[in-house]
Amino acid sequence: MEGESTAKFIKLSGEEIPCVVPSGSTVREAAPLLQKFLPRGSLRLITETGKVLSGSDVIPSEGLLQVQVMSIAKGRWSSLYSAAFDGFDEAALRAALRQAWPGDFQRKGPEMGDLEDKHRLK
Repeated sequence: MEGESTAKFIKLSGEEIPCVVPSGSTVREAAPLLQKFLPRGSLRLITETGKVLSGSDVIPSEGLLQVQVMSIAKGRWSSLYSAAFDGFDEAALRAALRQAWPGDFQRKGPEMGDLEDKHRLK
């Protein structure tokens, strides 16, 4: 192992996030470690120079990295999305989808063919 990076992670408020990542880690590898200290959502890491790092970029070995949490607006879909992190329950998902989109799909026509019957929720 190469050791630990000395880079510091900070929130938008300036508060330090007490997370340490191994040297040479990519953003994708560091994200699960950072998620332990932050609310759910996608993370965006920004260097001191203002560069937004992508998933395959290597975390700098030193300096400050601002961490932004990008999340979807509160509502029914965000509840379904969040539930996916807590474990998958197919029956609950089907019930929520039926509630969000009640009734059968009504459009008929030659362009539909057998597609509707093949993909109907059971």
